[in-house]
Amino acid sequence: MQDLEDIENQSKRLGKLLTGNIPENLAEIMAVLENQNYWEAVRLIQVFLQNMAVAHYIDPEISGMSLEIKALEIQISSLENEKADIEKLLANYAMRYHQVLGDLLLEIMDLQKRLSKKEDEKQEK
Repeated sequence: MQDLEDIENQSKRLGKLLTGNIPENLAEIMAVLENQNYWEAVRLIQVFLQNMAVAHYIDPEISGMSLEIKALEIQISSLENEKADIEKLLANYAMRYHQVLGDLLLEIMDLQKRLSKKEDEKQEK
C-alpha cells in the first residue's frame, strides 16, 4: 500500500515540476501512471531510457584502484605460495625428525618408565 501511495505522490510531484512543454513520451508515462497501469509505465520508462543518449562517466580513480587490486592480488598469491612452501618445509622437518629421533625418543620414554618403576619400588621399601 505504501509503495502505491509513494508512486502516486511522486507522479503528482513530477506533474507539478513539468509544467509547460512536456515531451510527448514523458506525458504518456505520466498518463499511464495516473491510470495506475504500472506495468505499462515500467515498459515505457525502459523504452524512454533506451532512447536517451546517456554519457557514461568513467572515474579515473577506478583505473588506479583496479591496478592496485591487481598488484594486491599478485602479492596475496605470492604470500600464499610462500606459506605453502613453509608448510611443506615444516612437514618435511617433522617427518625427518620422527625418522631420525623416533626410535631414540621411544627408548628414552621406555627408560623413563623403568626409572619411575624403580623409584616407586624404592619408596615402597
